[in-house]
Amino acid sequence: MSLTYSGGLLPDVSLKEVREEMKKQFVRRDRVKIYGDILSAIWNERESDQIVLTRIQLKTNVPFDRLKAYLTELKELDLVQDEPTLRLSKKGQEFISEYKKVLDFMERMGLGYSRQSMPRQDNVIAGSVLA
Repeated sequence: MSLTYSGGLLPDVSLKEVREEMKKQFVRRDRVKIYGDILSAIWNERESDQIVLTRIQLKTNVPFDRLKAYLTELKELDLVQDEPTLRLSKKGQEFISEYKKVLDFMERMGLGYSRQSMPRQDNVIAGSVLA
């Protein structure tokens, strides 16, 4: 069943069918993927004088209340620091480096795991993220 609509009369599709089709297209991220997305977004914003949480929220597609909860968890894990502004800790940089290696491995094995928000390749040398 295809839910694309090209004009004319409305297709005879039930709400249940629409929901089922949307579920097929929606892939939930696990906590590691969300952490990786958040840390990558913070890393990609490192040139900014101050990192704005709404930019991180938009880049990671995480609701603001959950983003704040994830950031609290990341602080407790010593992956980010927030003084004077939000930045990756050394441990957070190591996480991103190792995370990239895992994603590269998965890609080579043909296992899909989106890399959309990983740090740009020019920022990664010999498996470590530049500070």
